[in-house]
Amino acid sequence: MATASTRTQPKIGGTKVLRRRELTPDHWLMWLEKPEGYSYKPGQYCTIGLEGIERAYSISSAPHEDAIELFVELVPYEDGGHLTPLLYELK
Repeated sequence: MATASTRTQPKIGGTKVLRRRELTPDHWLMWLEKPEGYSYKPGQYCTIGLEGIERAYSISSAPHEDAIELFVELVPYEDGGHLTPLLYELK
């Protein structure tokens, strides 16, 4: 499971991936469950973590939406990507 947090809030454990939409072979949109009471401002980021690896991603959804939408680009392991190959495998 992915975890999400913002700069002004504590980490949220066990956030679920609700859905994903492929845009290209190495770009996709991913929607995460937005816990009750979770809020953020436009332009804010969240930190996604999986298997002890964390990276920051800009939130592309509006604060009033029910899910947290992220745009993700696959960075292969051989190019230094550690988290996106793991996120890519999440369905």
